[in-house]
Amino acid sequence: MKRIESEYVFVLTNPGAEKALKLEVEMMKSGWRLSYQRRGFVTFKTDSAFSLESLDVELACARRTCVSLGKLTTKEEAEQRIIESLGQRDSPKIHHARFHERKMQGVRNARDDVRPEAGEVIGTVVELGPNEFWAGVHVHRACLSPDPAGDSGIAMPAESPSRAWLKLEEAVRFFDLKF
Repeated sequence: MKRIESEYVFVLTNPGAEKALKLEVEMMKSGWRLSYQRRGFVTFKTDSAFSLESLDVELACARRTCVSLGKLTTKEEAEQRIIESLGQRDSPKIHHARFHERKMQGVRNARDDVRPEAGEVIGTVVELGPNEFWAGVHVHRACLSPDPAGDSGIAMPAESPSRAWLKLEEAVRFFDLKF
């Protein structure tokens, strides 16, 4: 795999939490500067390049933090950018996210049913509009959601007694708990 470096990183957050995320980054005193922002999506720039190895930052307000590979105009271009940057022959795992109905949602496909292993490099394509797609990569870690954009996609059944059921289901999936 090729070494991936970029002066930019993008962060997916819950819509409305952008200000808290920016304050959290400022308190880290990392030298990250705000570059671009949309609801649920924030990019930062630094003077020294980010790499997959150096991007081991835990942000409480982040659903996903990726080394940015740039903005593109189609999903296919974004996927191709990820494949080329990784230099892999077999196709890498690529998660998809989109801003829809005022929130960032993971877009699931059959490949997403396979839980990523710790240390596995995952590509992320984020759709913010009809011609606005962002490509990025991150390394999966044990305490990172395995789901695209950190969105479990679990729907609460009508017969569920409370939202607590949903949170328990998400925790089981997030931490890969077995009963």
